[in-house]
Amino acid sequence: MTKPKSQLAQNIDTIQGAVHSFLKPLGFRKKGRAHNRHTTGGLTHVVTFQMGQYPIGDNYVIPGIRESYYGKFWVNLGVFLPCVHQVERQRPPPDFVQEYDCTVRQRLGTLAFGEDKCFDLTSDTAARAKEVVDLLDRFGLHFLEQFQTYQDVLCYYGEHGNLPFQNAGRASLEAAIIAFHTGNPTLSTSLFAKAHATNHKGFQQHVVEMAKRIGLTVAESSL
Repeated sequence: MTKPKSQLAQNIDTIQGAVHSFLKPLGFRKKGRAHNRHTTGGLTHVVTFQMGQYPIGDNYVIPGIRESYYGKFWVNLGVFLPCVHQVERQRPPPDFVQEYDCTVRQRLGTLAFGEDKCFDLTSDTAARAKEVVDLLDRFGLHFLEQFQTYQDVLCYYGEHGNLPFQNAGRASLEAAIIAFHTGNPTLSTSLFAKAHATNHKGFQQHVVEMAKRIGLTVAESSL
């Protein structure tokens, strides 16, 4: 027998349904808590809903250190880069992408309010859905639409020196893989070198392995 959904789960279902009515005409498909849209440049835009954890009890809540997020939710945004996934994980992209499959990521609350803000799952689902749709329209879609093609990702990296949700080393590695994928091995080699310029030996080894995996003849001593 299927367990009845909690009121909070019903509330987020209602909110997500209203948001999907906004996203569907824009090319998004829905599966579970995730929404996917494929771009003409081969990337995938992702919007997901993430509910807060089960209550941990008042005795375990420490404001500012260990918060309770029960009764709250986040709207997560991601851009899936298939060529990076295939090189690093050595398997085809998933049929339907989750936000955690993405490496370019951001939260709607951070874009809108400048901090990692979550939303309350209030009983006024219509008002909450309207707020989320408004924020997606004003902030979320702009974030996703910057990344239509692999070249867009490289341009963002060139302008900012990083990618959203990534440090400089990780961003340089992904840019290196993308540069090779788009037919620029010279740029790719220089970006692998930049990615390798880190004090983390484990990451350095990963960079060397990824360079070898795509067939670049890059000696470790030159990285």
